[in-house]
Amino acid sequence: MAIDFNNILVRYMGRDISIAQHENKGVTVCQEVFVDDDIIRYDATLPSLIAVLERIRDEIDTEGGYREPSSQGTIAG
Repeated sequence: MAIDFNNILVRYMGRDISIAQHENKGVTVCQEVFVDDDIIRYDATLPSLIAVLERIRDEIDTEGGYREPSSQGTIAG
């Protein structure tokens, strides 16, 4: 069975934000948001995804662009 790739690309203030969730044989293998070469993982909850997107939006709004170093952590909902 092939991997099911689900990607959404949105643009905010000139920045591309890619939201990904991929499944392999019904098991989620990737849940992350990619922006400016930084990967932020989120857990399987809507509040977690919202928290990641709000964090990115706030960084872009306050600093004119998302510049936080890559932590590659997971934000839990």
